[in-house]
Amino acid sequence: LVASASALVGNVFYPAEDMWPWLARLSKLVPITYALRPLRRALLEGRPFVELLPDLRALLIFAAVLLPVGILAFRIAVRRARLEGSLVQF
Repeated sequence: LVASASALVGNVFYPAEDMWPWLARLSKLVPITYALRPLRRALLEGRPFVELLPDLRALLIFAAVLLPVGILAFRIAVRRARLEGSLVQF
């Protein structure tokens, strides 16, 4: 469900220019937007690497923020599963 929603909002099917304005603003909060835009610009339009840097920087910021959050959430989930005994083996 989350993957489908992020694909819809992340400009996978439609460019942000063709979306409702509030949905286009929401697409700026989805990392896949910043991955697809430079990919399309490089492959379809032949843009140089320098023009792709702003989107690549945004991806690095997403990674720097979301990766530690994901690791922390995983640790909390494993710790909770250990306490509840819902994991099979340790």
